[in-house]
Amino acid sequence: MSLRFRALLAISLFAATVQAFAQARPQAVLQSIEIDARPEVVWSIAGDFVGLPRWYPLIESSRLVLGTNNVTGCIRELRRLNGTRIEGAAKGLAKIET
Repeated sequence: MSLRFRALLAISLFAATVQAFAQARPQAVLQSIEIDARPEVVWSIAGDFVGLPRWYPLIESSRLVLGTNNVTGCIRELRRLNGTRIEGAAKGLAKIET
């Protein structure tokens, strides 16, 4: 098999893979649990945009990078236990009435 043929084959397979992912349908996973606590207590923990390490064991730390915590547009940096970092903005924060 020539080098040119292998290159064309690789490009074709790559293009087909990209096309397949481009047409993939969005998926969602939903899960619910019951927590034996008052809603305002639960929401004070789960609703804290920078407080993810308090309840999510795979996040080692979280810090506010820009803005005010729990205000749309604020940016946080998360550090996972494996050392990788993720930066993300609060696009819309829900207010739960208790």
